[in-house]
Amino acid sequence: ALGRTRYTLQEIQRHLIDFIGTYTFEELCREWISVQGDAGRLPFVPERAGSHWARDSQVDVVAINWMDKAILLGEAKWSRDPVGRNVVVKLVEKSEKVVPVGQVANLSYLEWNCQRRGLRSPKRDQRPSARLVDRGRQNRFLRA
Repeated sequence: ALGRTRYTLQEIQRHLIDFIGTYTFEELCREWISVQGDAGRLPFVPERAGSHWARDSQVDVVAINWMDKAILLGEAKWSRDPVGRNVVVKLVEKSEKVVPVGQVANLSYLEWNCQRRGLRSPKRDQRPSARLVDRGRQNRFLRA
């Protein structure tokens, strides 16, 4: 791209957020689940962590412990703007299609949010955040 450096950089910047949000950030969140579970920082230790894809629903992160009958569903949002709690509300709605009825004792939801504006180094308030909403806090969270 000799002589087209500025154009090439603009194209990379324009599509980087979409690429990171679609692939990289979701994979990092799935890896984060395993690390946090092993450290005892989740409601259970996941046996498997992955994602869920079906015709009528898609969930970025699904962690399962079959022995404890526990599932954690998560949405990873890498965006230019803050996301609202509607992300968790939609995740709760999706759970009705994803979670086997009567086979899960503990269901938790986790939302990651990372805001980025361009390729600059992240500021303190732009670091990824995670919010866990377990069944005990779900109704209170959704009403607030």
